[in-house]
Amino acid sequence: SLCPRSGPRPHSGRLRRRRLAVGETASGHAQIAAEGGHWREGGNLLFHTAIYVLLIGVAVAQLFGFTGQINVVEGTTFTDTRIVYGNIRAGRWFGIDDHRGFQVRLDDFDVTYHGSGVPDDFISTVTILDEGEVVREGSTIRVNHPLRYDGMKLFQLRFGMAPRVIVRAGDTVLFDDSVMLGDNGGVWTGTAKVKTSGPDQIALDLALLPDFGLDARGRPISRSPSAGNPVLFADLWVGDLGLERPIDASRFIRDGEPVAGVSLVPGGTSDPLVGNLTVEVAELPMWSGVQVSHAPGRWTMLVGSTRLLCG
Repeated sequence: SLCPRSGPRPHSGRLRRRRLAVGETASGHAQIAAEGGHWREGGNLLFHTAIYVLLIGVAVAQLFGFTGQINVVEGTTFTDTRIVYGNIRAGRWFGIDDHRGFQVRLDDFDVTYHGSGVPDDFISTVTILDEGEVVREGSTIRVNHPLRYDGMKLFQLRFGMAPRVIVRAGDTVLFDDSVMLGDNGGVWTGTAKVKTSGPDQIALDLALLPDFGLDARGRPISRSPSAGNPVLFADLWVGDLGLERPIDASRFIRDGEPVAGVSLVPGGTSDPLVGNLTVEVAELPMWSGVQVSHAPGRWTMLVGSTRLLCG
């Protein structure tokens, strides 16, 4: 707006408070100037600074973070130390001494299913001990609801059945452990290495039907995924099985046919199978797969992503 200069301009202060520049041209005319685009430039600045904040958060997580996984059987305990975990991803600056050393005991595991047999919900109930003292009791870990303790998060990943199998040669116990079985289309399967008995090596191929029944052709099936009528089938292998090799139990050498087979319910013991060898299923606990994570940069990444969205 241009106008000749004629006396004082009483509204100039009000115009300046509205962020309008009031001045004069070179010819002495009054001039009012306005500038737009501040919101756009502010958003642009916010967006680009948010990228740097986000990158800092990612760098912190990669350098100081840790993720490890472990499978634990009901009634047993694991300690937060590097050696117990599998599938480890540790940051460059997350050392062995950075583990907290607390203990997690799996007191109970519960799973419910949909009518189709797909798991609906599975929950681990745990007790946390620190330096031998119980600090949390009855805490739960479930899908999408991790348990937090001492800067670490415990996530529920997977689960399975873990029959406790005992193999004896007369009165001598050759094997006594819970064997973690994996789901194979409704049948839980797994293998176990057994100590040698004399010159021979012994291994077991296991298949568990959680709710044993027979189909129309008389073949064994599992009527549901729940352990309503569990039956364990065990094939006994004896011979030169290559068990001395440091390999997974499932990769022992199968040459020919198993020497014996047996079906057992929890609490049952077989008759002598080969010589004086017997197989017993003492109990049928569950196992739970847990992921333990430390992610120190997550709040920085959250702030960065929020600023990014606002920008």
